[in-house]
Amino acid sequence: MFGKFCPGKNVQEVVTMKLFERNRGIAVVGILFAVGLILMGAAIIVGPAGFGSDFSFNFGSSNLGERFEREYSESLYQIIEAIDIYTLNGAVEVIGWESDYAAIEVRQSVRVSSEELKDDYFERTKPEITVSENTLKIVTPRLQLTAELKGYGTSIYLKVPTALIKETQVRTSNGNMRFSSLNAYINASGSNGGIDISTVNGKIVAKTSNGRIEAIDIFGSMEFESSNGSFAGKRLEGDLRISTSNASINIDSSISTVVANTSNGSINVTGSTLVGTKNSFRTSNGKIIIDSILPESGELEIESSNGQITLYLPDSINAHIDALTSNGKVDINGLPITISSMTKTSVKGNLNGGSDIDISVKTSNADINLRKK
Repeated sequence: MFGKFCPGKNVQEVVTMKLFERNRGIAVVGILFAVGLILMGAAIIVGPAGFGSDFSFNFGSSNLGERFEREYSESLYQIIEAIDIYTLNGAVEVIGWESDYAAIEVRQSVRVSSEELKDDYFERTKPEITVSENTLKIVTPRLQLTAELKGYGTSIYLKVPTALIKETQVRTSNGNMRFSSLNAYINASGSNGGIDISTVNGKIVAKTSNGRIEAIDIFGSMEFESSNGSFAGKRLEGDLRISTSNASINIDSSISTVVANTSNGSINVTGSTLVGTKNSFRTSNGKIIIDSILPESGELEIESSNGQITLYLPDSINAHIDALTSNGKVDINGLPITISSMTKTSVKGNLNGGSDIDISVKTSNADINLRKK
């Protein structure tokens, strides 16, 4: 009765082997199933070739559809003094030129479940362009994504008469913004995109997230805000307010009153002239270098943590200096400072009998270098 079992093995050993083989088979099936799920998930995340990151996805459908694009342009000959643009998942450019009319180029992209739907959704997502009371409005409709419409985006490129435009307002998402050759107030707001502004005479308020900001040849008050994006400015003249995080701030060849704040990034101010009664520079986990002409009076505040600070001082300036660090040293590098108190980690005193300008320099876990310019 035991002839069908393997020779030399008792019943208990054979049963144990059968159970082991059965469990191993179940485990293999489980592994194959898990691998299948991972591959399906990767296919959904990556999507078909050419799937743009500027679009919203409908993960509730296994079919992500097909992407189609179209471009068109038109010219406007009405008098335009103000611009108001709202779009989604696209770039915006507003460039001044010498012509007396406005030229608009629109680039649309839709992702739909079938090619037969593309023309319909191009029309549904087509921006509305109107001119009323000398204001040009361009508004992209906001549509709910469906099983047919998987995603869409609209980029707008606009050329306008430099001499006429007084105000420009732009809002977008998931796209860059660019402004150039304008004598106008600019108010720009976006997300997940950079901002480039050049050759502008007028007040600027520009905000984004997860994008860099670059400003060149600006005259007027400026407010720039980003997160996870660097700031670079050159030849800026006017009050300058900069706020970002996890990125650096660089200012060059400018004449400004500056308030600059970041975190986890360095601050560099070179070849510039600081003016006004209060300039301040703050970061954390980053170096600060100020190598520029300082104001003759007022307050200069420089603060970091876990970052070295280097400040260049002309020996002719009349300044009261308060420098403090922890777990670091303060080096005055032969500057003619009359010391009122001094330790390894702090220096207080007057440069040239000072008190015209109060200079406060603070950091932690790093050195402070006060150098002769």
